[in-house]
Amino acid sequence: ELEVALKANAKRGEVGAILMLDLDHFKPLNDRYGHGYGDELLKEVAFRIKDSVKAEDIVVRLGGDEFVVLITDLGREAKDARVKAAVVANRILNEIARPLTLLPYAMAHSEQEPKELAELNFSCSIGVVVYADKEADRDALLKRADTAMYQAKKDGRNRVAFCQA
Repeated sequence: ELEVALKANAKRGEVGAILMLDLDHFKPLNDRYGHGYGDELLKEVAFRIKDSVKAEDIVVRLGGDEFVVLITDLGREAKDARVKAAVVANRILNEIARPLTLLPYAMAHSEQEPKELAELNFSCSIGVVVYADKEADRDALLKRADTAMYQAKKDGRNRVAFCQA
């Protein structure tokens, strides 16, 4: 899908962006509450990301707690596209930061009344790369978005970092 989107953007002369998201401190949450909770959390994160972007934007879970968002319609100017991508990325940050209440996984899958609710507060770090190059390389763009995401983590997590071109 990324290859198709890159070619379509180049053909239309439009700018796009790739957002790489990674949940902050997911492993301790998964270890504390169990993999059932972790799976439910990942499903909710996917819904929240999807709700934060346009229907035509592409949201993919890479694996673990990493997601990629592909935004293809950011106009023709890279400067404007960067601002628009930042708006989307911050919308996602805010959506993911909303508390989530999950039933104990074992209880949610049985007929017993739940005995405990877990309110989870979590965040994510997002790396963004804006692309406009007709020769944009998928793997290079993903690597740059990943590098920016790790910079966001290094800078304190729960934030957005842009790849410096």
